[in-house]
Amino acid sequence: MVYDADRREVRNVGCPNGISWVVRHRPDGRVALHFPQHEELVLPLAEWREAVIGFSRAVREFYFGAEPKQPAIESDDEWYPHFIAEWERRHARALGAV
Repeated sequence: MVYDADRREVRNVGCPNGISWVVRHRPDGRVALHFPQHEELVLPLAEWREAVIGFSRAVREFYFGAEPKQPAIESDDEWYPHFIAEWERRHARALGAV
């Protein structure tokens, strides 16, 4: 992750582990999930939002309930506070949209 000062947000750059997949918000109010070499999954926006908020809550409880984090490398000190602030802002905005 890096902090993009021009956009005032944390940018996540590729990760060599896991599965890369795409989320697209459709004009019909549904969300399409595209997984490599699988059919697309389409669901209502409300269902997608509920799943994302539930996951965010679970991760937040685990993450913030643990000991305070110490960045492993010095350059992480730059983006970490921005990451936490952005997470809080986006989580609150998602809750307000429910």
